[in-house]
Amino acid sequence: MGEPRADRVWRLDGVRIGDRLAVDRLDIRAGVTAVLGPSGAGKTTLLDALVGYRRVDAGAVVFEASGDPPVFWAPADGGLWPDVDVRGHLAAVAPGAAPSAIDEWLRRFGLMPRASAVPAALSAGERDRLAVARALASGAHSLVLDEPFAHVERARATVDWAVVRAHRPPGALVFATHDPALALAEADRVVCLDAGRVAFDGDVDALYREPPTEALASALGAGNWFDARDAAAWLGVAGSDRPDGAIFLRPEAVAIELAADGPCRVDAVRFDGSVEAVTLRRLDDDTARVIVRRPQATRLAVGARVALRTLVLLVALVVASLGGCGRGDATIATDVRVTRLPADRATLPAPRSVAYAADGASCALDTVGRVLCYSPAGTLTTWWRMPATDAGRPEGVVALDGGGWAVCDTHYHRVLVFDTAGAIVRSFGRRGDEPGAFRYPVGIATDRRGHLFVCEYGGNDRVQEFTPDGRFVNAFGAFGTGPEGLQRPSDLTIVGDRLYVADAINNRVQVYGIDGRWLGVLGGDSPPALDLPYGIDTDADGALWVVEYGAGRLTRLDRNGRVLERVRCGVGSDRGLRTPWGIAVGADGRILVADTGNRRLVEVRR
Repeated sequence: MGEPRADRVWRLDGVRIGDRLAVDRLDIRAGVTAVLGPSGAGKTTLLDALVGYRRVDAGAVVFEASGDPPVFWAPADGGLWPDVDVRGHLAAVAPGAAPSAIDEWLRRFGLMPRASAVPAALSAGERDRLAVARALASGAHSLVLDEPFAHVERARATVDWAVVRAHRPPGALVFATHDPALALAEADRVVCLDAGRVAFDGDVDALYREPPTEALASALGAGNWFDARDAAAWLGVAGSDRPDGAIFLRPEAVAIELAADGPCRVDAVRFDGSVEAVTLRRLDDDTARVIVRRPQATRLAVGARVALRTLVLLVALVVASLGGCGRGDATIATDVRVTRLPADRATLPAPRSVAYAADGASCALDTVGRVLCYSPAGTLTTWWRMPATDAGRPEGVVALDGGGWAVCDTHYHRVLVFDTAGAIVRSFGRRGDEPGAFRYPVGIATDRRGHLFVCEYGGNDRVQEFTPDGRFVNAFGAFGTGPEGLQRPSDLTIVGDRLYVADAINNRVQVYGIDGRWLGVLGGDSPPALDLPYGIDTDADGALWVVEYGAGRLTRLDRNGRVLERVRCGVGSDRGLRTPWGIAVGADGRILVADTGNRRLVEVRR
């Protein structure tokens, strides 16, 4: 029968329902579980069994939690009452609720104008929203939702899912979907069904990053599967430590670069919005295969000579050489909160830059050009899009003392200042190399006077200082690999009268006075070992926290460059950060990381 678990909500043992479902053992735990699979896989049958709507032919389905009511179910057709209006649906499941509380649910789901309508008068999308609103208003311990918001347009569904996320039940939220993007955006765990059988049950991040089979790899979207022989031919590596030696790379983990002497030729390019499928042909043996990558601003031309590059291999392949997450020199952060960014149409965005405000609120910039604002508790409160993203996405954000956020609009060569609602208050900068102009601004920090310090890359790598209203004050630093040189200064932080700049490609931290005088490399003749330091911030003790894109770890340094701590940020059974891009340290000691490769925000509470 199985041992009791504190987090188990349902237990299924030996369940059989005709030829529709055959589950030998499955635990549904507290949290959010997506039941994923194509039409006919058995998703609805499983959900029907959980709520007792469908009787099993064999085995047992046991609800092990308690609550009043214990479970509320929203079936695929909504299960609405035809003669009850919208307001009446909510009042019926929450008889003690005040009218104002009912009104609040109606407002959250955009149903207030339809409060007096019966289901037949609603659109399919409105009926979907009413079914979910009723489920949440019931106050049930656990919810079971079959294809929620299936008829709601994507932009509206994103808003509705944010409401579900903010008010999810204390037990389990189980929802069925055939959409990989939705499972990635909303679920902690995923159950994959294939012809009525459980093909996978586990952490959604693990399935995304390290699927056990090629068939399961596609359950969460497109990717590139290399068997051991292909890994050697196409990637130049012997294979992974898996029994079959296979390597799997998601689209964001590969790059196809133009190269006059590249070993491959582009035979075809197919673009479908979220990914780009490029047919490459190896010139040495005339073999061809399709490589799926994230779309780039410039499309590849058929016939172009190119080279295939891996931006990051599986952690199992590189952990030893990176010296990061898996080594004994790193402590394990145990108090960790993970936040997944909301999906954007068919795209699964990744965070790139993060910042804290003085009150503990936070802000993240993502790879589709959104500015996402979160409460201190981690709830998405508001978001907006950058005014333009065709040329590229922003990098670098900082909270301002008077409220609002300053954002480096990287590929538009300027800094934009937003108020807390997303309105542009002012901007400064233009394309150029002269003082006050930018090539690609990527990092930003403020000092105690409110002056803004902006670092940029693109061949004119330097730091510039501006007054709070955007007037140019000073510029310092220059591109180079020598002691005073900068190569892609990605971020900076200020401690007292000193600036510490993450000199990413040179794998070091440069130190300047607040007046722009170069004071040396952090650590002098014995600088700390860093692997692509992309982000840097300061804690309340004045120590420096560096996030290393290459090593996938956090490193804490004193202001002489001595390593105080290396931190691994594994969550559950995963292996930690993948190509983390940005870091912010809050006044209360919390550390927020843009875990870009894993498409999530990771907050470490210390």
